[in-house]
Formats: sequence, structure tokens, C-alpha cells
Amino acid sequence: MSVTLTQGIAPYLLQDLKTFIGANDPSVKITPAGMLRLAVEQSPDIQIPDYERLRLNNSLGQVSDIRYWTYERSTRSAVQTTRDCDTQGTTPLRKEYTLQAPKYAQISFSLPTDFLERYTAEAVQRQSVEGASSPLMEEFVRLIMSQIPGLIDQIDYDLVNSVSFGRNVLPDNGTSSNTRVVNINKDANVFDLTEGVAQLLYEAELNELYGNLSIVGNGLFHQFSRQNAAGAISAGLSGLNNAVNTADYRFYYDPKTASGTSPFGQNMIGVFSQGSVGFIDVNRLVGFKRLDYGTYQAFQIVLPIETGSGTPATMAFDVEMRFSPCGYDVTPPYGNVQTLNAGWTVTISKTYGLYQLDTSIYNGSDTLHGSNGALRYEITNEAVSA
Repeated sequence: MSVTLTQGIAPYLLQDLKTFIGANDPSVKITPAGMLRLAVEQSPDIQIPDYERLRLNNSLGQVSDIRYWTYERSTRSAVQTTRDCDTQGTTPLRKEYTLQAPKYAQISFSLPTDFLERYTAEAVQRQSVEGASSPLMEEFVRLIMSQIPGLIDQIDYDLVNSVSFGRNVLPDNGTSSNTRVVNINKDANVFDLTEGVAQLLYEAELNELYGNLSIVGNGLFHQFSRQNAAGAISAGLSGLNNAVNTADYRFYYDPKTASGTSPFGQNMIGVFSQGSVGFIDVNRLVGFKRLDYGTYQAFQIVLPIETGSGTPATMAFDVEMRFSPCGYDVTPPYGNVQTLNAGWTVTISKTYGLYQLDTSIYNGSDTLHGSNGALRYEITNEAVSA
């Protein structure tokens, strides 16, 4: 099959592939980024006016450090079992932690005006985009959407590899690094309360993970969640309903967690308590930094971070557009540097970080010492008789 690189230059009728296949259009298809979506959706509300969730900037464009604090909880070792009027007790230790956004990612593309002048009429039609300084040409919007998948991939990669798993109060059962094993039984006749999601929920309570759980991972648990959502896991021959109430947790599939270089691994999942993980956001080009100088524009736009779901999550990205009236050099994905005539260079970027509870939040005598609300599990699928 031949490919003609006309890129929309008409003298014939040309239709956008997205019109044919929607979310399966390769130019806008976003690889599942479960860790990113989890962090965005589950970020706790810091309840500071003019700040949303874990955002380090306000609507004026000012960026501030945000610190959170907590008192170290007492333990039984500090309790006296006889009355003593002379004791002064201890001074409760107040711990403070700083939210940081050390990560940055950007992607750029160029579009010469002599290309645009030969495009179809629709390419240069103006359309309003949320956050943009002025209406953008249709072709800019399509190009921006085509560049988002790579940017999302990098951000999600950084988040996956920034995850830190805390201590599980239960000892490891044959694995390394305190990773617990959870087996989802192949035998539909067995309803073992010491296995599967029942085990996960039980161990979450032992680790004092309260509220609905968030789970991210790959492999067997992903397959289990798909089957459970489809109703394929139901009453076994024993008459017991083995389906799981998914209201107890939300699963986020992320293929990057399968990498052996990540803190996860093949068939691994991370289980997070409510409020223990979130996305630290910095919106740079808002307020007084939102500019429109004609040949230089700086603004934010809201774009999807997922395409496979019926209810895609979105996130704001910083966008800079620079117009060069003279020739400028660009490097295509394949080939040598090319010198182009007058045109626009567009840069899309994001400044961010991953929030997690610190493993030092409990003292050394606490049963939860080393815990941070994030537990790691290896999933197996073996037939084990009752």
C-alpha cells in the first residue's frame, strides 16, 4: 500500500482519518496511562482558596511552595498504666513535608505558512479552544492533538517510576522487598476468603487503609478486572457468587508497570489508600504569564489524557507559539535538518510531580512504621483446592 505525503494539500477531496475510526485514529490514540489518571483523579483536595487539589500555582500565575504537616500519632509504649501526677509526658512531634514538582516534559512542532496556504480551506478555519489567547487554526488543533500521546507517555513513565511502596504490616510470603502474593483461584468451585480480592481488602484493613482503594497495574489483575466488569465471574458450581463488588476499589490499567525497571513488575499491582497519592500540578502560563503579542502567544489548553474510556480525564497543558518571519531550521522525525520559510513553532509542556505520603510519617515504635498507604502485590492465577 503506497503512502502519499501530501499532508492535506488539496487538489482532491481529503477526509480526516479520525472521522472514519474515532478513538482508533493513530494520530490521537493515547497509550493507557493508568498511573497518571489515578494520580489526577485521586489527588486530595488541599482546601486552599484559589488552588485546586495539589496545584502549586493560583489563577494569577503565582507559584508558591506548599507544605503539609501532621502530628506523629502516639503508640501504646507511651501509655502509663498507673496514675502519676509528676510526669510531664512528651511533646507531640509535628512533622512537615514539602510538595514538589521536579519533573518537566515538552514537545514541539513546526508548521510553515506556505504549507498552510496549500491546505484545504478547513485547515485555516479559526476555532475557539479553552484557554487559548485567540482562536486557533484548525490545523494547529489537530497537530496539537497528534503530539499529546508522546507527552502523556513521558509524564506517565515518570510517575510510574517515581512510585514508592511502603512497608506492609504482614510479612512477605515468598517474595522479595516485602511484596505480598495474591492468588486468584482458577477453580470456580472454591470460595477461599484467604485469596483474591477478598485477601486484598482484608489486608488493606490490617494496614489501616481506609476508604475506597485505588489499584494500578497490569497482567492478570487487568484480565480479572475486565472479566469481572463484563460479568464473566459469577456463580460457580458451588452456588457461591465469586464476583467482586468493584465499588470497593477502582482499577487503573497501565502497561508501563509491567517493566522490570519500574517499581512494579509483570503481574504486579500497587494498592493505594485514599489521599495517599496525587498529581502535583504547576500551571505556568496562566494569569499575568498568559500573553498575546501576535507573533508570540503563551496560554494553556485543556486536553484529554486518555482516549480509550467513555469518560476521558483531562489536564491543562502550557502552550507557547512563536512566529518566525524568516527561514528557520527544523529536524523531522526521519531525515536531515530542513530549512523552512516563515511559519509557527508550537511547544506544549507540563511541569509536575508525584505526591505520596512519606514513609517516615509513623514513628519507629508504631505498628505502621515505614507505611505510606501504598502496598505492592504480585498476582497469580493458580488452581488451589479448598
